[in-house]
Amino acid sequence: MVNRINIFQPDAPMSYDDRIKILKERKLEETRVKSTMKVYQDGDDYGSIPAPETYQFHCIPNHENGSWYGYDGWSKNFYKLMTEHPVYIDPVDAFTCRWMFSMIWFDEKSPDKGLNWNPNFPYDDLKPEQELYGIISGIGSDAHFGGDYRIGLSLGWGGILEKLAFYRKKHPEHAEFYDAEELVVHGVQNWISHAIEESERLARVERHPVLRENLLQMAQVNRNILNGAPKTMREACQWVCWFNMASRTYNRDGAGFQLDEVLKQYYDADMKEGRITRDEAIFYIACLLLNDPHYYQIGGTNENGDPLLSEFSYMVLEGADKLDSACNITVRVDENIDRKFLNKAVDYLFKNKNGWPRFSGDEALNRGFMRLGYPESLARQRIAVGCHWMSLPGMEYCLNDCVKINSAKVFEVAMDEMMSHKGPYSTQLLWDLYQRHMARAVEVTAE
Repeated sequence: MVNRINIFQPDAPMSYDDRIKILKERKLEETRVKSTMKVYQDGDDYGSIPAPETYQFHCIPNHENGSWYGYDGWSKNFYKLMTEHPVYIDPVDAFTCRWMFSMIWFDEKSPDKGLNWNPNFPYDDLKPEQELYGIISGIGSDAHFGGDYRIGLSLGWGGILEKLAFYRKKHPEHAEFYDAEELVVHGVQNWISHAIEESERLARVERHPVLRENLLQMAQVNRNILNGAPKTMREACQWVCWFNMASRTYNRDGAGFQLDEVLKQYYDADMKEGRITRDEAIFYIACLLLNDPHYYQIGGTNENGDPLLSEFSYMVLEGADKLDSACNITVRVDENIDRKFLNKAVDYLFKNKNGWPRFSGDEALNRGFMRLGYPESLARQRIAVGCHWMSLPGMEYCLNDCVKINSAKVFEVAMDEMMSHKGPYSTQLLWDLYQRHMARAVEVTAE
Protein backbone atom coordinates (compact mmCIF):
# COMPACT_ATOMS: atom_id res chain seq x y z
CA MET A 1 0.00 0.00 0.00
CA VAL A 2 1.14 3.55 -0.78
CA ASN A 3 -0.69 6.04 1.41
CA ARG A 4 -0.34 9.59 2.61
CA ILE A 5 0.78 9.86 6.25
CA ASN A 6 -1.51 12.21 8.16
CA ILE A 7 0.43 15.24 9.37
CA PHE A 8 -2.64 17.20 10.53
CA GLN A 9 -3.65 17.77 14.12
CA PRO A 10 -7.24 16.84 15.04
CA ASP A 11 -8.19 20.53 15.27
CA ALA A 12 -6.53 21.62 12.00
CA PRO A 13 -8.81 23.50 9.56
CA MET A 14 -10.13 21.16 6.88
CA SER A 15 -12.61 23.03 4.67
CA TYR A 16 -13.11 22.03 1.06
CA ASP A 17 -10.85 24.86 -0.08
CA ASP A 18 -8.19 23.85 2.45
CA ARG A 19 -8.29 20.31 1.14
CA ILE A 20 -8.01 21.41 -2.51
CA LYS A 21 -4.92 23.49 -1.68
CA ILE A 22 -3.32 20.50 0.07
CA LEU A 23 -4.09 18.25 -2.89
CA LYS A 24 -2.64 20.82 -5.30
CA GLU A 25 0.65 20.96 -3.37
CA ARG A 26 0.85 17.18 -3.30
CA LYS A 27 0.14 17.07 -7.03
CA LEU A 28 3.04 19.45 -7.68
CA GLU A 29 5.31 17.31 -5.52
CA GLU A 30 4.34 14.15 -7.43
CA THR A 31 4.83 15.91 -10.77
CA ARG A 32 8.34 17.03 -9.78
CA VAL A 33 9.24 13.42 -9.05
CA LYS A 34 7.70 12.19 -12.31
CA SER A 35 9.59 14.80 -14.33
CA THR A 36 12.80 12.92 -13.56
CA MET A 37 11.40 9.63 -14.86
CA LYS A 38 12.04 8.75 -18.50
CA VAL A 39 8.53 7.47 -19.21
CA TYR A 40 7.02 10.87 -18.31
CA GLN A 41 9.51 13.18 -19.97
CA ASP A 42 8.07 15.14 -22.90
CA GLY A 43 4.64 13.65 -22.16
CA ASP A 44 1.36 14.64 -20.61
CA ASP A 45 1.05 15.47 -16.93
CA TYR A 46 -1.08 12.46 -16.16
CA GLY A 47 -2.88 11.88 -12.88
CA SER A 48 -0.67 8.91 -12.08
CA ILE A 49 1.80 8.77 -9.21
CA PRO A 50 5.22 7.09 -9.15
CA ALA A 51 5.01 3.42 -8.23
CA PRO A 52 6.83 2.15 -5.16
CA GLU A 53 10.34 0.99 -5.98
CA THR A 54 9.63 -2.30 -4.21
CA TYR A 55 6.98 -3.33 -6.75
CA GLN A 56 7.73 -4.71 -10.18
CA PHE A 57 5.23 -6.21 -12.57
CA HIS A 58 6.08 -9.59 -14.08
CA CYS A 59 4.02 -10.28 -17.16
CA ILE A 60 2.47 -13.54 -18.33
CA PRO A 61 3.82 -13.91 -21.88
CA ASN A 62 1.85 -15.80 -24.50
CA HIS A 63 4.40 -15.43 -27.31
CA GLU A 64 7.89 -16.79 -27.78
CA ASN A 65 9.31 -13.24 -27.85
CA GLY A 66 8.28 -12.74 -24.21
CA SER A 67 5.41 -10.33 -24.82
CA TRP A 68 1.62 -10.77 -24.81
CA TYR A 69 -0.99 -10.32 -27.53
CA GLY A 70 -4.66 -10.74 -28.24
CA TYR A 71 -7.70 -11.20 -25.99
CA ASP A 72 -6.02 -13.81 -23.81
CA GLY A 73 -2.69 -12.05 -23.38
CA TRP A 74 -4.02 -8.59 -22.61
CA SER A 75 -6.88 -9.65 -20.32
CA LYS A 76 -4.78 -12.00 -18.21
CA ASN A 77 -1.97 -9.49 -17.75
CA PHE A 78 -4.42 -6.70 -16.97
CA TYR A 79 -6.20 -8.89 -14.41
CA LYS A 80 -2.86 -9.77 -12.82
CA LEU A 81 -1.83 -6.12 -12.61
CA MET A 82 -5.19 -5.06 -11.17
CA THR A 83 -4.97 -7.79 -8.53
CA GLU A 84 -1.44 -6.73 -7.53
CA HIS A 85 -1.70 -2.96 -8.09
CA PRO A 86 -0.60 -0.98 -5.01
CA VAL A 87 -3.44 0.97 -3.39
CA TYR A 88 -2.92 4.69 -2.87
CA ILE A 89 -5.31 6.60 -0.62
CA ASP A 90 -5.10 10.22 0.43
CA PRO A 91 -7.56 10.94 3.27
CA VAL A 92 -7.77 14.57 2.08
CA ASP A 93 -9.13 13.51 -1.33
CA ALA A 94 -12.76 12.67 -2.10
CA PHE A 95 -11.85 9.62 -4.18
CA THR A 96 -9.65 6.60 -3.68
CA CYS A 97 -6.62 5.44 -5.58
CA ARG A 98 -4.37 6.63 -8.38
CA TRP A 99 -2.93 4.71 -11.28
CA MET A 100 0.80 4.00 -11.49
CA PHE A 101 1.41 2.02 -14.68
CA SER A 102 0.32 1.83 -18.29
CA MET A 103 0.75 -1.61 -19.79
CA ILE A 104 2.08 -0.18 -23.04
CA TRP A 105 4.97 1.30 -21.04
CA PHE A 106 6.20 -2.09 -19.90
CA ASP A 107 7.55 -2.69 -23.40
CA GLU A 108 9.81 0.34 -22.94
CA LYS A 109 11.96 -1.87 -20.70
CA SER A 110 12.15 -4.63 -23.28
CA PRO A 111 15.21 -5.22 -25.48
CA ASP A 112 12.86 -5.12 -28.46
CA LYS A 113 10.67 -2.02 -28.27
CA GLY A 114 8.52 -3.21 -31.14
CA LEU A 115 6.66 -5.74 -29.03
CA ASN A 116 3.40 -3.80 -29.08
CA TRP A 117 2.58 -5.31 -32.48
CA ASN A 118 2.24 -9.06 -32.89
CA PRO A 119 5.04 -10.18 -35.26
CA ASN A 120 2.78 -12.98 -36.47
CA PHE A 121 0.95 -10.31 -38.50
CA PRO A 122 3.73 -8.62 -40.52
CA TYR A 123 3.18 -5.64 -42.81
CA ASP A 124 6.62 -5.48 -44.40
CA ASP A 125 5.08 -4.93 -47.83
CA LEU A 126 3.67 -1.56 -46.68
CA LYS A 127 6.77 -0.22 -44.95
CA PRO A 128 8.68 1.13 -48.01
CA GLU A 129 5.83 3.42 -49.09
CA GLN A 130 4.99 4.31 -45.48
CA GLU A 131 8.54 5.59 -45.19
CA LEU A 132 8.46 7.24 -48.63
CA TYR A 133 5.39 9.32 -47.78
CA GLY A 134 6.15 9.89 -44.10
CA ILE A 135 3.08 7.95 -43.02
CA ILE A 136 2.37 7.28 -39.36
CA SER A 137 0.24 4.22 -39.97
CA GLY A 138 -1.49 3.71 -36.62
CA ILE A 139 -0.45 0.05 -36.66
CA GLY A 140 0.34 -0.86 -33.07
CA SER A 141 -0.99 2.44 -31.71
CA ASP A 142 -2.96 2.65 -28.49
CA ALA A 143 -6.52 3.81 -27.70
CA HIS A 144 -7.55 7.23 -29.11
CA PHE A 145 -11.24 6.57 -29.34
CA GLY A 146 -14.08 7.63 -27.06
CA GLY A 147 -16.26 5.11 -25.27
CA ASP A 148 -19.72 5.99 -23.92
CA TYR A 149 -19.45 6.46 -20.15
CA ARG A 150 -23.23 6.52 -19.86
CA ILE A 151 -23.30 2.77 -20.52
CA GLY A 152 -21.06 2.00 -17.56
CA LEU A 153 -22.68 4.56 -15.28
CA SER A 154 -26.16 3.17 -15.99
CA LEU A 155 -25.16 -0.48 -15.58
CA GLY A 156 -22.37 -0.50 -13.01
CA TRP A 157 -19.69 -3.22 -13.01
CA GLY A 158 -22.22 -5.87 -12.01
CA GLY A 159 -24.59 -4.81 -14.78
CA ILE A 160 -21.78 -4.97 -17.32
CA LEU A 161 -21.08 -8.57 -16.24
CA GLU A 162 -24.78 -9.41 -16.60
CA LYS A 163 -24.84 -7.91 -20.10
CA LEU A 164 -21.75 -9.89 -21.08
CA ALA A 165 -23.34 -13.11 -19.79
CA PHE A 166 -26.49 -12.39 -21.81
CA TYR A 167 -24.62 -11.87 -25.07
CA ARG A 168 -22.25 -14.76 -24.40
CA LYS A 169 -25.28 -17.09 -24.64
CA LYS A 170 -26.35 -15.45 -27.91
CA HIS A 171 -22.86 -15.63 -29.44
CA PRO A 172 -21.04 -18.69 -28.06
CA GLU A 173 -18.66 -18.59 -31.01
CA HIS A 174 -17.06 -15.47 -29.45
CA ALA A 175 -16.31 -17.10 -26.09
CA GLU A 176 -12.69 -15.90 -26.11
CA PHE A 177 -13.84 -12.29 -26.39
CA TYR A 178 -16.34 -12.61 -23.53
CA ASP A 179 -13.76 -14.41 -21.36
CA ALA A 180 -11.45 -11.45 -21.81
CA GLU A 181 -14.15 -8.84 -21.14
CA GLU A 182 -15.25 -10.54 -17.92
CA LEU A 183 -11.68 -10.93 -16.70
CA VAL A 184 -11.05 -7.21 -17.23
CA VAL A 185 -14.12 -6.28 -15.16
CA HIS A 186 -13.20 -8.72 -12.38
CA GLY A 187 -9.73 -7.17 -12.32
CA VAL A 188 -11.16 -3.69 -11.76
CA GLN A 189 -13.44 -5.06 -9.02
CA ASN A 190 -10.41 -6.58 -7.29
CA TRP A 191 -8.71 -3.17 -7.28
CA ILE A 192 -11.83 -1.55 -5.82
CA SER A 193 -12.10 -4.25 -3.13
CA HIS A 194 -8.54 -3.60 -2.00
CA ALA A 195 -9.30 0.14 -1.77
CA ILE A 196 -12.33 -0.55 0.43
CA GLU A 197 -10.22 -2.60 2.83
CA GLU A 198 -7.48 0.01 2.95
CA SER A 199 -9.91 2.91 3.50
CA GLU A 200 -11.41 1.11 6.49
CA ARG A 201 -7.98 0.30 7.90
CA LEU A 202 -6.86 3.93 7.62
CA ALA A 203 -10.10 5.17 9.21
CA ARG A 204 -9.33 3.13 12.34
CA VAL A 205 -6.08 5.05 12.92
CA GLU A 206 -7.06 8.50 11.55
CA ARG A 207 -7.09 11.21 14.26
CA HIS A 208 -8.72 14.08 12.36
CA PRO A 209 -12.53 13.74 12.62
CA VAL A 210 -13.20 15.17 9.13
CA LEU A 211 -10.66 12.90 7.48
CA ARG A 212 -11.76 9.86 9.46
CA GLU A 213 -15.35 10.37 8.35
CA ASN A 214 -14.14 10.93 4.79
CA LEU A 215 -12.29 7.60 4.81
CA LEU A 216 -15.41 5.81 6.02
CA GLN A 217 -17.44 7.49 3.29
CA MET A 218 -14.82 6.46 0.73
CA ALA A 219 -15.21 2.84 1.77
CA GLN A 220 -19.01 3.00 1.60
CA VAL A 221 -19.08 4.75 -1.78
CA ASN A 222 -16.82 2.06 -3.24
CA ARG A 223 -18.88 -0.68 -1.62
CA ASN A 224 -21.97 0.78 -3.29
CA ILE A 225 -20.42 0.80 -6.75
CA LEU A 226 -18.48 -2.45 -6.53
CA ASN A 227 -21.40 -4.15 -8.28
CA GLY A 228 -24.22 -1.63 -8.37
CA ALA A 229 -24.69 1.40 -10.61
CA PRO A 230 -23.82 4.78 -9.01
CA LYS A 231 -26.79 6.73 -7.64
CA THR A 232 -25.20 9.90 -6.24
CA MET A 233 -22.79 12.44 -7.68
CA ARG A 234 -19.98 11.21 -5.44
CA GLU A 235 -20.60 7.62 -6.50
CA ALA A 236 -20.72 8.63 -10.17
CA CYS A 237 -17.44 10.56 -9.90
CA GLN A 238 -15.78 7.66 -8.09
CA TRP A 239 -16.99 5.25 -10.78
CA VAL A 240 -15.54 7.54 -13.44
CA CYS A 241 -12.25 7.68 -11.52
CA TRP A 242 -12.00 3.89 -11.49
CA PHE A 243 -12.80 3.64 -15.19
CA ASN A 244 -10.30 6.39 -16.02
CA MET A 245 -7.53 4.79 -14.00
CA ALA A 246 -8.23 1.34 -15.41
CA SER A 247 -8.30 2.62 -18.99
CA ARG A 248 -5.08 4.61 -18.50
CA THR A 249 -3.49 1.47 -17.07
CA TYR A 250 -4.77 -0.71 -19.92
CA ASN A 251 -3.66 1.35 -22.91
CA ARG A 252 -3.15 5.02 -21.88
CA ASP A 253 -6.68 5.89 -22.99
CA GLY A 254 -7.63 9.48 -22.14
CA ALA A 255 -11.02 10.12 -23.74
CA GLY A 256 -13.67 11.49 -21.39
CA PHE A 257 -17.23 12.68 -22.00
CA GLN A 258 -19.64 15.64 -21.95
CA LEU A 259 -18.86 16.42 -18.32
CA ASP A 260 -21.57 18.96 -17.51
CA GLU A 261 -24.40 17.00 -19.13
CA VAL A 262 -23.52 13.56 -17.67
CA LEU A 263 -22.80 14.58 -14.07
CA LYS A 264 -25.53 17.21 -13.80
CA GLN A 265 -28.27 14.58 -13.50
CA TYR A 266 -26.61 13.15 -10.37
CA TYR A 267 -26.07 16.62 -8.90
CA ASP A 268 -29.69 17.58 -9.53
CA ALA A 269 -30.94 14.39 -7.86
CA ASP A 270 -28.67 14.98 -4.86
CA MET A 271 -29.83 18.57 -4.50
CA LYS A 272 -33.47 17.52 -4.68
CA GLU A 273 -32.93 15.02 -1.86
CA GLY A 274 -30.77 17.39 0.20
CA ARG A 275 -27.74 15.09 -0.05
CA ILE A 276 -25.24 17.67 -1.32
CA THR A 277 -24.30 21.34 -1.32
CA ARG A 278 -22.93 23.40 -4.19
CA ASP A 279 -19.54 23.72 -2.46
CA GLU A 280 -19.37 19.98 -1.91
CA ALA A 281 -20.13 19.32 -5.58
CA ILE A 282 -17.39 21.73 -6.67
CA PHE A 283 -14.98 19.89 -4.38
CA TYR A 284 -15.90 16.61 -6.06
CA ILE A 285 -15.32 18.16 -9.49
CA ALA A 286 -11.87 19.38 -8.43
CA CYS A 287 -10.97 15.94 -7.07
CA LEU A 288 -12.24 14.24 -10.24
CA LEU A 289 -10.05 16.53 -12.38
CA LEU A 290 -7.11 15.88 -10.06
CA ASN A 291 -7.55 12.11 -10.27
CA ASP A 292 -6.65 12.22 -13.93
CA PRO A 293 -6.83 14.96 -16.57
CA HIS A 294 -8.98 13.03 -19.02
CA TYR A 295 -10.38 15.02 -21.94
CA TYR A 296 -13.80 16.49 -21.19
CA GLN A 297 -16.16 18.77 -23.07
CA ILE A 298 -18.58 21.30 -21.59
CA GLY A 299 -21.10 23.47 -23.39
CA GLY A 300 -22.38 23.02 -26.92
CA THR A 301 -25.82 21.71 -27.76
CA ASN A 302 -27.70 18.45 -27.69
CA GLU A 303 -28.79 16.63 -30.84
CA ASN A 304 -31.82 18.94 -31.17
CA GLY A 305 -29.74 22.09 -30.95
CA ASP A 306 -30.77 22.94 -27.38
CA PRO A 307 -27.96 24.44 -25.26
CA LEU A 308 -26.24 22.15 -22.75
CA LEU A 309 -24.83 25.04 -20.72
CA SER A 310 -26.16 25.21 -17.17
CA GLU A 311 -25.18 26.34 -13.71
CA PHE A 312 -23.30 23.04 -13.45
CA SER A 313 -21.12 24.13 -16.41
CA TYR A 314 -20.04 27.15 -14.36
CA MET A 315 -19.30 24.81 -11.44
CA VAL A 316 -16.98 22.74 -13.63
CA LEU A 317 -14.95 25.87 -14.44
CA GLU A 318 -14.99 26.90 -10.78
CA GLY A 319 -13.75 23.49 -9.62
CA ALA A 320 -10.97 23.54 -12.21
CA ASP A 321 -10.01 27.07 -11.14
CA LYS A 322 -9.78 26.08 -7.49
CA LEU A 323 -7.54 23.16 -8.43
CA ASP A 324 -5.49 25.33 -10.82
CA SER A 325 -3.69 22.38 -12.38
CA ALA A 326 -3.53 20.51 -15.69
CA CYS A 327 -7.14 20.08 -16.86
CA ASN A 328 -8.09 18.92 -20.34
CA ILE A 329 -11.39 20.79 -20.57
CA THR A 330 -12.77 21.97 -23.91
CA VAL A 331 -15.58 24.52 -24.24
CA ARG A 332 -17.78 23.90 -27.29
CA VAL A 333 -18.57 27.33 -28.74
CA ASP A 334 -21.81 27.59 -30.71
CA GLU A 335 -23.20 30.80 -32.18
CA ASN A 336 -25.76 31.19 -29.38
CA ILE A 337 -23.39 30.46 -26.48
CA ASP A 338 -24.00 32.48 -23.32
CA ARG A 339 -21.42 35.26 -23.68
CA LYS A 340 -21.08 35.56 -19.90
CA PHE A 341 -19.99 31.92 -19.74
CA LEU A 342 -17.63 32.32 -22.71
CA ASN A 343 -16.01 35.37 -21.11
CA LYS A 344 -15.60 33.47 -17.82
CA ALA A 345 -13.90 30.59 -19.64
CA VAL A 346 -11.49 32.96 -21.42
CA ASP A 347 -10.76 34.71 -18.11
CA TYR A 348 -9.67 31.41 -16.55
CA LEU A 349 -7.42 30.66 -19.53
CA PHE A 350 -5.47 33.87 -18.95
CA LYS A 351 -5.73 33.86 -15.16
CA ASN A 352 -4.22 30.41 -14.55
CA LYS A 353 -2.09 30.03 -17.71
CA ASN A 354 -2.43 26.26 -17.61
CA GLY A 355 -3.75 25.77 -21.14
CA TRP A 356 -7.37 25.24 -20.14
CA PRO A 357 -10.03 25.56 -21.20
CA ARG A 358 -9.57 24.99 -24.90
CA PHE A 359 -12.24 26.03 -27.38
CA SER A 360 -13.78 24.23 -30.35
CA GLY A 361 -16.01 25.90 -32.92
CA ASP A 362 -19.38 24.21 -33.20
CA GLU A 363 -20.47 25.38 -36.65
CA ALA A 364 -17.32 24.40 -38.58
CA LEU A 365 -17.11 21.03 -36.81
CA ASN A 366 -20.71 20.20 -37.59
CA ARG A 367 -20.51 21.29 -41.22
CA GLY A 368 -17.32 19.33 -41.81
CA PHE A 369 -18.86 16.15 -40.43
CA MET A 370 -22.10 16.67 -42.34
CA ARG A 371 -20.15 16.84 -45.63
CA LEU A 372 -19.61 13.11 -45.18
CA GLY A 373 -23.36 12.63 -45.47
CA TYR A 374 -24.33 12.56 -41.80
CA PRO A 375 -27.24 14.55 -40.31
CA GLU A 376 -26.66 17.60 -38.14
CA SER A 377 -28.29 15.86 -35.17
CA LEU A 378 -25.45 13.31 -35.20
CA ALA A 379 -22.76 15.94 -35.84
CA ARG A 380 -23.80 17.79 -32.67
CA GLN A 381 -23.07 14.66 -30.62
CA ARG A 382 -19.46 14.50 -31.82
CA ILE A 383 -17.51 15.92 -28.90
CA ALA A 384 -13.93 16.85 -28.03
CA VAL A 385 -12.47 13.95 -26.05
CA GLY A 386 -8.84 14.03 -27.19
CA CYS A 387 -5.85 16.31 -27.51
CA HIS A 388 -7.05 17.60 -30.90
CA TRP A 389 -9.70 15.20 -32.09
CA MET A 390 -13.43 14.54 -31.80
CA SER A 391 -15.46 11.36 -31.44
CA LEU A 392 -19.02 10.08 -31.25
CA PRO A 393 -18.92 8.36 -27.84
CA GLY A 394 -19.62 4.66 -28.13
CA MET A 395 -20.29 4.82 -31.86
CA GLU A 396 -17.09 5.93 -33.60
CA TYR A 397 -14.11 3.69 -32.89
CA CYS A 398 -11.31 5.10 -35.00
CA LEU A 399 -7.64 5.80 -34.31
CA ASN A 400 -8.04 9.55 -34.83
CA ASP A 401 -4.70 11.35 -34.59
CA CYS A 402 -2.73 8.10 -34.37
CA VAL A 403 -2.90 7.99 -38.19
CA LYS A 404 -1.11 10.74 -40.12
CA ILE A 405 -0.02 11.41 -43.69
CA ASN A 406 2.80 13.92 -44.06
CA SER A 407 1.50 16.23 -46.79
CA ALA A 408 4.81 18.06 -47.01
CA LYS A 409 6.64 14.78 -47.56
CA VAL A 410 4.18 13.81 -50.29
CA PHE A 411 4.80 17.21 -51.93
CA GLU A 412 8.55 16.65 -51.70
CA VAL A 413 8.19 13.27 -53.48
CA ALA A 414 6.16 14.93 -56.24
CA MET A 415 8.66 17.79 -56.59
CA ASP A 416 11.63 15.40 -56.73
CA GLU A 417 9.91 13.35 -59.45
CA MET A 418 9.21 16.42 -61.56
CA MET A 419 12.75 17.78 -61.17
CA SER A 420 14.29 14.40 -62.01
CA HIS A 421 13.23 14.97 -65.62
CA LYS A 422 14.66 17.60 -67.93
CA GLY A 423 11.33 19.31 -68.32
CA PRO A 424 9.18 21.03 -69.24
CA TYR A 425 8.28 22.03 -65.66
CA SER A 426 4.95 23.53 -64.67
CA THR A 427 2.74 24.14 -61.69
CA GLN A 428 0.09 21.97 -63.35
CA LEU A 429 2.51 19.06 -63.71
CA LEU A 430 3.57 19.42 -60.07
CA TRP A 431 -0.08 19.48 -58.98
CA ASP A 432 -0.90 16.37 -61.05
CA LEU A 433 2.06 14.48 -59.58
CA TYR A 434 1.12 15.61 -56.07
CA GLN A 435 -2.45 14.37 -56.49
CA ARG A 436 -1.25 11.01 -57.78
CA HIS A 437 1.19 10.51 -54.92
CA MET A 438 -1.35 11.69 -52.32
CA ALA A 439 -3.89 9.21 -53.65
CA ARG A 440 -1.34 6.45 -53.29
CA ALA A 441 -0.41 7.61 -49.78
CA VAL A 442 -4.07 7.37 -48.77
CA GLU A 443 -4.30 3.88 -50.31
CA VAL A 444 -1.20 2.71 -48.43
CA THR A 445 -2.55 4.13 -45.18
CA ALA A 446 -5.89 2.36 -45.70
CA GLU A 447 -4.10 -0.89 -46.52
